[in-house]
Amino acid sequence: MTFDEFSRLAQEAFQKIPEAYREGIEGVTTVEAVEAHPELPGVVTLGECLTQAYHSDWQGPETVRSRVVLYYGSFRQIAQDDPHFDWSGTVNTRYAEPDPRLDIRNVRQRIFRGFCRDIDYGPIFQLFTEKREEMLSVVRDFDGLDEDRRDQVIEYWEDFFEIAADEGRHDRILRDCRRMPG
Repeated sequence: MTFDEFSRLAQEAFQKIPEAYREGIEGVTTVEAVEAHPELPGVVTLGECLTQAYHSDWQGPETVRSRVVLYYGSFRQIAQDDPHFDWSGTVNTRYAEPDPRLDIRNVRQRIFRGFCRDIDYGPIFQLFTEKREEMLSVVRDFDGLDEDRRDQVIEYWEDFFEIAADEGRHDRILRDCRRMPG
């Protein structure tokens, strides 16, 4: 996917968000660069919400406005590191099937196919553990999901959070990493 395609899809996705949820958000900006995580080496930031006060006639001088920034280069890097990275397990459509080249039974079975890196993954797992409630609240508060679907997504994510919180199970995720070519 080119940067222009990524930008177009990001704008289209933003416009599909109901207006009530976009209140206070100026829009979405796409940036071509890779954005390194500010604290975790080897981790990239896919996007962030930048917020600042705006002095304008719109609602008043204390008004806070935001802009969502998506880093195309970061998405590309993840896609290159793990061509099987997708949301299939979370979405779990009835027609989703795993890539036949992978030794998994269904799209909800986790397999890490990124490149092996000589980094300490502990802080990354810790970050997920710390963000658990924040991430789950996004699903709990999302009006577009019926209750059964919401429960399925939460159950799927909770399984991951259990693994992330248990250092003894980290190898379960990392054992299938791919060796760097060359």
